[in-house]
Amino acid sequence: MEIALRAAPGEIVEIELDREDGTLIYEVEVLSGSGRVRKVDIDARTGAVLDIEDED
Repeated sequence: MEIALRAAPGEIVEIELDREDGTLIYEVEVLSGSGRVRKVDIDARTGAVLDIEDED
């Protein structure tokens, strides 16, 4: 959760753990102070932020 909030500050609204191509990925949805939802993908093994994207 700390990694996701450093990458996209706000309030966590959902966390999922998925397997993509054999790699475990945390998909964290964060609600920003401006009301925008951002999805942060984090490698579950290394903690590396893989992607940040705005949700529609």
